[in-house]
Amino acid sequence: MPKQSTRAWIYRIATAVVPILIVYGVIAESDASVWLGLAGAVLNIGERALYLANTPAHDK
Repeated sequence: MPKQSTRAWIYRIATAVVPILIVYGVIAESDASVWLGLAGAVLNIGERALYLANTPAHDK
């Protein structure tokens, strides 16, 4: 399993990519939360997704 900072980075990318996929019609808007939930589960983010904005991008 990658380090927590790597998983957080991947999750941030996923949250940026999902709206783009919606705009281009690749996924439906109603499915966005399912895909983000899947990404969080695979990356073992879980409830930590709530505070990703306050998590440092780099490990100390």
